[in-house]
Amino acid sequence: MRGKARAFVALGLVFLMAMPAGAKIKPRIRYIEKPTPPYKLDLSVQGGGIELYLDALILPGGPGSWVVDALWDEYVVTIINKGDTPVSIDRIRIIDPRGVYIDPGNAVIQVEDMSRDLMDEYAVAGVAYVLASTATYAAWGLGAGTVVGGVVLAPLAVLAAPAYIVWKRSKQRKDRERVDAEFNRRLLGSRNPYGLGGARAYTPVPGLSSIVKIGPGGSVTGSNFFPTIPNPETMVVEFSRGDVKQVIHLPIRENIEGIHVPVETLVPVNEPAPTATTAVAAAPVAAEPVAAAPAAAEPAAPAETSKCTSEQRTEMAGMGLSQEQIAAACGN
Repeated sequence: MRGKARAFVALGLVFLMAMPAGAKIKPRIRYIEKPTPPYKLDLSVQGGGIELYLDALILPGGPGSWVVDALWDEYVVTIINKGDTPVSIDRIRIIDPRGVYIDPGNAVIQVEDMSRDLMDEYAVAGVAYVLASTATYAAWGLGAGTVVGGVVLAPLAVLAAPAYIVWKRSKQRKDRERVDAEFNRRLLGSRNPYGLGGARAYTPVPGLSSIVKIGPGGSVTGSNFFPTIPNPETMVVEFSRGDVKQVIHLPIRENIEGIHVPVETLVPVNEPAPTATTAVAAAPVAAEPVAAAPAAAEPAAPAETSKCTSEQRTEMAGMGLSQEQIAAACGN
C-alpha cells in the first residue's frame, strides 16, 4: 500500500511539473475574504414603537458581495425597539412585482433553490428578469459591479492528476464551509442570546424569516437573504408586543429601481416611495392576502440579440442554471 501511495503522489507531481510556467491551477473558490464596502441605502420607517432601517442591499457581484456567483440578494436591516416593553419580530418578507409575498431563506442551498424556482415562475408569468443589476449600479453612481467570478482552467493533464483532484476537492469543501459559516453569522436571528443592545435571538424557523425578540430600548442588526427578485416593491415586517400583532411597510422600489431587470424594459415608478424620514403608522395584521394568479400576458417579442455575453452565460451555467433558465434570464 505504501508503494502505491508513493506512485499516486509521484503521478501527480509528474503532471504538475509538465505544466507551462505561470499556469494557474486554482480550484473554484467562491468565498471572498475582503469584500468591498456595500452601498449604503439608509431607508427607514417607524410605527408601533419600532424603527426599521434598510441599511444596505448587497446584490450578486455588486458592492459588498462576499461570494462569487451568489444567487441571492442580501438585505441588511437594523430594528430598534423604542417602546418600554419587549417586541418580537415575527416575520420579514418582500412583496415582488406580482404582489406575491416572498420569504427569505435560512441556508445557502435553500435560497439558491428558491432563486432558481422564481426564475421559472417569472418566465411563465412574463416578468422581465436578468441576474445582473446594471441599471441599479448606474443609478447609484457605480460601475457594472465589483466582483468578477472568473475561473481559470488548468490543462487537461493536471485536471486528470489524482493528487490535484484530491487537493482541489479539499479546497472546495473548505470553501463551502466558509461560505456557510459566514452566511449563518450574518443571518438575522443567528446571534447568541442577549446580543446587540439587549436583543435576544432565537432559533430561526425553517421556511420563515428569523424570529428575534428585542428588549426595551434594544436593537438588532442582521441580514435577510432573499431570492433574486426583480424590482421588489415593499419590505413587510410583522411584529408583536404581547398578544398585540402589528405590521409596518417600507416601500423600497423607488430607491432600488432596476435590480434584476433588463435596462430596456425599465419604466417610471407610478407612485414615489416615502423618503427616509417619512413615518408610517403601524396597522394591525390583516389576513394574509392571497396572491392572484398572474394575468395571461402576450409573450414578449424575442430580442434580436441576447442581453447576456457568452461569459455571463457561462457564469450562470456554472451556478447550476438550466439552459431554459439562462434563456429566460437573457431574454432569448
